[in-house]
Amino acid sequence: MTGYRKLPGLFLFASILTGTLLMSGCVEDPTLPVLTTDEAIEITTISATVGGNVTEDGGAEVTARGVCWGTAAMPALEDNFKASGTGSGEFSCIIDGLDPNTEYYARAYAENSVGVAYGNEVIFTTGIAPPSVTTGQVTGVTDNSAICSGTVTYNGGAPNTEKGICWSNSPDPDLDDSHVSVTTGSDTYSGTLTGLSSGTRYYARAYVKNEGGTAY
Repeated sequence: MTGYRKLPGLFLFASILTGTLLMSGCVEDPTLPVLTTDEAIEITTISATVGGNVTEDGGAEVTARGVCWGTAAMPALEDNFKASGTGSGEFSCIIDGLDPNTEYYARAYAENSVGVAYGNEVIFTTGIAPPSVTTGQVTGVTDNSAICSGTVTYNGGAPNTEKGICWSNSPDPDLDDSHVSVTTGSDTYSGTLTGLSSGTRYYARAYVKNEGGTAY
């Protein structure tokens, strides 16, 4: 029978090599994080709250996360964004400086050593703000009439539904008092106050309405 002799050094090298290969096979390269975007809540005329949830960090620390938004689809960090902490889990951001009555797109984002990942896109529309108007000079005063002008300085992000002049012999008249509506499409307009009493002090204010409210 032929003799058998072990080779300790070769056996040890093979064992180390095999162990190294096994260990190397167990280590996976990191990937991008995985996250979702929550629907927008607390929407106002100029702001909204949008959140997200980092459900997987991709095997590497999430070093930044937050929400990006814009008026075009698929917003990214090159657009507007606000950061909200690090790591996995839920988070939210108040995004502000928005325009009234405007459609916005938003996505949560998360960054690790591999790169930036984005969640699903959500869409929301900001509310309509009340308009603004100034009252001009009163002219053409007679015994029973006068002319007063107004200028719409801000439409609130929506078309005006009505505008005109209201008046009373008490301060700060409103639409519960005498008023006249004006149909002209111009931002600067005038209305005639009628049915006035001779020798009486009157107060007049321009007004304008849109879906967001009435301004004087």
